[in-house]
Amino acid sequence: MPMKPPRAFTLYVRSTLDAGSVAKIVDREARALGSGVRVRDVTTVEALVESSVRNERLMAGIGGVFALLGLVLAALGVLGILNYSVTRRTKEFGIRTALGAQRLTIYKLVLIELIGTVIGGVALGLAGSLTFIGFAQSLMFGISPVDPLVIGTAMSVLIGTAMIAAGLPAHRAASVDPVEALRAE
Repeated sequence: MPMKPPRAFTLYVRSTLDAGSVAKIVDREARALGSGVRVRDVTTVEALVESSVRNERLMAGIGGVFALLGLVLAALGVLGILNYSVTRRTKEFGIRTALGAQRLTIYKLVLIELIGTVIGGVALGLAGSLTFIGFAQSLMFGISPVDPLVIGTAMSVLIGTAMIAAGLPAHRAASVDPVEALRAE
């Protein structure tokens, strides 16, 4: 393709050889023509494509880091709320254990409280995301803003993270010594 100035041009070559070998062959053929043309810059189509999407990949990576940070903060929030709840209900768990409640029953009590909190949070988050659907649509490529797979995956990750974060407070609640719990009050 001729470009200005007239002696500079871009040449696209399709080959199964590596870029260095092709550059040597093209340079040798250009010298053989005696036109004074020389090869200055050699690159592959893959490198051109990579450079054209570099910024998008960087932004996606930064977005992923912030998403992971948000997930960690959400897990810490759930952990803190449940830890507070277990501390507040230590006497109740001690009495239940003294009356013969099994550890699984205590785990269920803590997880039932978690389920209510998580379902409320997921419902509010889903409503909020659907409210801003127009803005989100301009930022997404290749997926719909109401893609059930994406929404389902996000909800599953959040619920799974909350369940993992609930493990420590639930274990602590199930391990309450009834005598210590009653003495503490």
